[in-house]
Amino acid sequence: MAFLYKWHGTPLFQDTNSNQHNMASSICFNVLSGLPMKCSPKIIPSSQTKLKVSSIATQNEGGNSSVVIAVPRRSGNYNPSLWDHSFIQSLKNDYTGDIYINQAGQLKEEVRKLFDTTVEPLGRLELIFTLQNLGIAYHFKKEIKESLLNISNNKDDVLEKKDLHATSLLFMLLRGHGFEASQDIFQCFKKTSDDFMDSLHDDIKGMLTLYEASYLGFEGEKTLDEARAFTAKFLEEYLKQDKINPILKEQVVHSLELPRHWRVTRIDSNWYMDIYERQGDVNPTLLELAKLDFNLVQSIHQADIRKMSRETLTKVNCLITCLDDTYDVYGSLDELILFTDAVNRWELNESQNLPEYMKILISALFKTTEEIAEEIFNQKGVDVISCLKKGWADLCNSYFVEAEWYHSGYTPTFDEYLNNAWVSISDGVLMGHAYFYVTEDITNEALDGLKNYNGILRWSSIIFRLIDDLGTSKHELQRGDVPKAVECYMLEKGVSEEVAVEHIRGLISKGWKEMNKEYAAPSLFHREFVETMECH
Repeated sequence: MAFLYKWHGTPLFQDTNSNQHNMASSICFNVLSGLPMKCSPKIIPSSQTKLKVSSIATQNEGGNSSVVIAVPRRSGNYNPSLWDHSFIQSLKNDYTGDIYINQAGQLKEEVRKLFDTTVEPLGRLELIFTLQNLGIAYHFKKEIKESLLNISNNKDDVLEKKDLHATSLLFMLLRGHGFEASQDIFQCFKKTSDDFMDSLHDDIKGMLTLYEASYLGFEGEKTLDEARAFTAKFLEEYLKQDKINPILKEQVVHSLELPRHWRVTRIDSNWYMDIYERQGDVNPTLLELAKLDFNLVQSIHQADIRKMSRETLTKVNCLITCLDDTYDVYGSLDELILFTDAVNRWELNESQNLPEYMKILISALFKTTEEIAEEIFNQKGVDVISCLKKGWADLCNSYFVEAEWYHSGYTPTFDEYLNNAWVSISDGVLMGHAYFYVTEDITNEALDGLKNYNGILRWSSIIFRLIDDLGTSKHELQRGDVPKAVECYMLEKGVSEEVAVEHIRGLISKGWKEMNKEYAAPSLFHREFVETMECH
């Protein structure tokens, strides 16, 4: 799991030596507990990595133990999690009970009235944008949809004023919510077919909004590509000035580190609340609701952690971690051949020749998957076992390919690597399970889309893989893994790490453009699931 850090100026990802498993947990739990994130111990470099030796007893033809074979085992040198059971049980939150729920309900009604009293289109757009940034827009889906539909049908009311901020905000919100929005609305701000007007530099707020809007572009939308380059260059230069608005400066730095469209709203909302509170035009009702909602949601998550009520996805994530470490570190190639074959056949009898630790793992995998399939069938009336089996088989097959590369010392080409690695990132398995829990009407077409990794699933996995590689590939190489995306590209093309990283960044941008296109188009999947894919 990579920790997103920078996009312009400095590396996109924080590159520490922290144990990636613990760091991922710390980032997630940081949101849930509100505690400062703790730094995990360092991974031991490969030159110091210890080999463990396990003994496997073989049997002769009569069934008697005859030979004990020593099997060298690599170790990832993982440290125990900082988040032990007692710490998780100690998590407390005062925002529980009907008094806070009722207070939130009253505040929501006051906010709904704002949609009635805010008449001007720009005012409505600003209201929706603020609700999104504060992380409370999900309470007002109906009001937002109706407002944007009305504004979409009367775009000229905004466009005729030729205001850069208003036009950019219009484009960003319409496209972000699935309404038609063309890049051509920015033509009035260009002095030639290729260049934006220099006079736009006087509108800092408009330039920042245009920069954010450019990240909702599709592949091939030249105007939005030009807008991104134009605004990014200006905003970087703007930060070098001596006397600038401190709050606006924070917003520019935040956007250049990572655009809003690529951030997780729930996590980012805490940052925005602080900025919003210090602005001169703050709406106290919105701010109060945002703070209360954040604490209420946090209390729910903390209760979920303590009670483990989100048991299914927790089990899936644990299985993925165990499988990943088995293929990456612990299993011998001969063992992995047998294990992968058993998963593909999905027959527990096939596991009899496996070592004991693999028998335990494959039994847990089969049992958990079948329990999940039964639960979904009882709740939704749909048999999803074949879909779940295929997801796990595809994941294990991709892990096995990487294991073969490692044991043979083979360095794949970049395309070879990525064609396998977007599966081994495990996003398909996780989101495949999540789909069945966020969707009421499961269709056969959607099941086929899950099995075949329909566009939005595939692009989400590619983005996740490339981001993860930029953040963790050095750590995994120290552990002894196969080369990751950056290293494969460097070796194949004979280029520097800096050039390779820029290439990967370009592919991430392209992936997001494809995701934007998938998000805007009719989908096999329920809208709620598509929105989950956009922000997960």
